[in-house]
Amino acid sequence: MNKIELEVVLLRKGKSIAELSEKIGMNRATFYRKLQTGKFERSEIIQIRDELGLSDEEMLLIFFSGESCVNATNAETASVQEV
Repeated sequence: MNKIELEVVLLRKGKSIAELSEKIGMNRATFYRKLQTGKFERSEIIQIRDELGLSDEEMLLIFFSGESCVNATNAETASVQEV
């Protein structure tokens, strides 16, 4: 989880974490706790993506570490090459 990137997007959109948590129907304290642990459920990530109008690239940058993105990309590339 890249909390700084999420905060940058929020600043660009003129929204606060409190506003975002309210829009997606999550208690603010719960949202802050999930920010600290980086453990959001898929449905929550989708809600955040939709509320902030994030591209898939932005969503991956925020919610998935660089290493896991690289691993996913490598796995996709390997499966395409096998075909």
